[in-house]
Amino acid sequence: MNSFLKYQLCLLEVTFHEFHWGRDLLISTGIAAVTTATQIHWNFIAPGQARGYWISVLAPYVIVLGAHIGWKRFIASWKVHGSQKTVIANKDLEIASKEAEIAAFKVRAIPRLKVPEIIIADVPTDNAKEQRIYVQVVLEPLTDAPVRDCRGFLQAIWRKTNTGWEKTQADEPLDLLWSNLNSPSRTIQAGTKPRLNLLWLGNLYQHMNLCLNQTPIYVSKLVQAEMALKFDIRITGEDCSPIDISVEVQRGAHWNKPAVNLLG
Repeated sequence: MNSFLKYQLCLLEVTFHEFHWGRDLLISTGIAAVTTATQIHWNFIAPGQARGYWISVLAPYVIVLGAHIGWKRFIASWKVHGSQKTVIANKDLEIASKEAEIAAFKVRAIPRLKVPEIIIADVPTDNAKEQRIYVQVVLEPLTDAPVRDCRGFLQAIWRKTNTGWEKTQADEPLDLLWSNLNSPSRTIQAGTKPRLNLLWLGNLYQHMNLCLNQTPIYVSKLVQAEMALKFDIRITGEDCSPIDISVEVQRGAHWNKPAVNLLG
């Protein structure tokens, strides 16, 4: 069935829907027709007057009924149009609601991270005479999705000079280690705040010591010789947008009182 025929049938359905007044007119017209036919059959009306009588009795009913049907048919188009607009509007609302649900699901399902803070943590050692503090990057997941294969890379190291920060030759990615795991990779679950180790200082070794999976000798010597350094760090994860931060660390007058500042 083509769309035009469907539209016409829809118009007819609307035209004769709630046809109460028209139904009464139709019944009245039928009663008038039966009454007139009975009178003619029993010769209560002269045969020569039958045509005129038919017209005088039925014409008012037919004219009013026809006008009523015509009016109903005329406004049916407007009603069908209005109902279709309502259907379309409801569909649009339904689609918008589904799109909002999908968007909300994507927000929850796509892994995302943030770095809320940098902390300095006291960490016990096996040597009773040795004390250490660790500068750690705190990670926090922003969605319900786990962040798999999350890694921290030390991208570059800057030394502080009289004119500002100067980039050193340590400018290639090096794997940082996760606290308690001693591993460069881990999965971060929702609701947790794991820590990525950057460096440590101790009462026996007061210079800075990087927490790397493998530390090149020249990088180790560079870090140990400086009082103030800035570290560029990139944190990545599977299906997760990377985070780029910088951390300034300056050794203090006492070994366990460094100045630490998170940038970006």
